[in-house]
Amino acid sequence: GGEEDVDLYHGEFKRIRVIDDVYYNVRLLKVKIAGFEAFDAPKLIGKKLEKHHSNAFIDTGTTLLVLDNVVFNYIIDCFEKINPEFKEILEPFLSFEGVEEGIPLEKLNLDLWPDIEFIFEASLDVDEKEVSLICKADDYWQVNAPKHGEASFKILSQLPGWPDQSILGLPLLSDYYVIFARFENEFGDIKFAEANKINAAK
Repeated sequence: GGEEDVDLYHGEFKRIRVIDDVYYNVRLLKVKIAGFEAFDAPKLIGKKLEKHHSNAFIDTGTTLLVLDNVVFNYIIDCFEKINPEFKEILEPFLSFEGVEEGIPLEKLNLDLWPDIEFIFEASLDVDEKEVSLICKADDYWQVNAPKHGEASFKILSQLPGWPDQSILGLPLLSDYYVIFARFENEFGDIKFAEANKINAAK
């Protein structure tokens, strides 16, 4: 589908510039939690930039947000300052041992958890320099996972041996209607519009 499928989205599209099409590389500029100063995402420089092209990429095949260590630490620090009880809740998710963890669902009140704002370099074809996307608590927490009655935190820190690069998967994408416009500009754009909710009862 594309922009012609107007029943699937509403509002105007936000357009993110693709820096390279190896992994739909994008430039993550900042991350922000409401009530805190925006955090500048580290840039790749020198040989790291030549090899990996950018500090982030969008990946529809990833069920997580796998964040550069310093970005991950910023988010966790903000969460724990918002509510000290979050520290205990997040403890099982601060390292990854290859097995999905879960906490009892009754410990999680999604209304208390803030949105995460990801700010990217915009497409060359628009006047704005930045594009802001919102990841909500019910996107970065998955309920009834890994089993019924549990909840799983879908944000991980940088994997061992992985470059200083964030992998932005379904938690960021799931509230949006997303078009990978591969043939616009040199490497393409990624277009985001607010997705229409599907009525499962129909």
